Amino acid sequence: LWVDLEISYDLRKAAASDHIEDALDYSHLAEHIHTFAANQRAGLMERWVSLLADSLAERFQLTKFTLTVHKPQAIGRASDVAITVIRPEID
Repeated sequence: LWVDLEISYDLRKAAASDHIEDALDYSHLAEHIHTFAANQRAGLMERWVSLLADSLAERFQLTKFTLTVHKPQAIGRASDVAITVIRPEID
């Protein structure tokens, strides 16, 4: 699997202070995604992606993000299949 995560958040404090403590720690995000991928099972990719989105939102207090999970070569004659979750959800 291959994960793309686009996050919108208020970065003014980190930009003003230039301190990592005030920023979103990308290494923690990556570690969380890796651990989740190693431990979470689901029958459908849709469920797995939704559970990962819920987990990221809760763990990192993310309120606005786009999560895309790619499953390369999941089907014949296609180089990639992907599912995207947008939070907050849109109708």
